[in-house]
Amino acid sequence: MTFRRPTQFVLATVVFAALALTAACSSCSSKPPSRFDKAQQESTQPKDKQAPVNQNPIAGGTFNKFFPKAEAGYTVTFAQEKKGVSQASLKKDGKEVALLSVTDTTANPTSLDKYKASTTKIGGHPSVQFGPNTSVLVKGRYQVTVAAKPGFAKPDAEKWLQKFDLAGIASIP
Repeated sequence: MTFRRPTQFVLATVVFAALALTAACSSCSSKPPSRFDKAQQESTQPKDKQAPVNQNPIAGGTFNKFFPKAEAGYTVTFAQEKKGVSQASLKKDGKEVALLSVTDTTANPTSLDKYKASTTKIGGHPSVQFGPNTSVLVKGRYQVTVAAKPGFAKPDAEKWLQKFDLAGIASIP
């Protein structure tokens, strides 16, 4: 590399020295880890997979008879049914206002964690609110949820949770 002017040589030397100094200093930093470093590390590491308690959740159709019935202005239309889950669309005057569901949590035991700190109950069962969803945990296993659409308030969701046959769900083996 040839330099035509002495200033180019000086500038190149200064840039090279700065880069070398930066590289050397970055490896010997004694800055203590911040409170976010641990969270960053945990969020980027693969999580230990907890083995499911039961890999064979009950058939979703088992839940259908425990869903609320249609009433004045409201319809309940089953939308999805698969192993461990049943869902229905709750419509008022033809417009969907919420999604109702019952889920067998045996295949996903970590979904129960949110109920550990629950201080409220609906129908005698621990309840939680997360986002637009309100849920209860029945028999420590079955999660009954009303996923509200905009305009469907928390009291409405709680009212519809109580319309489920929660005692019937609790009687499922």
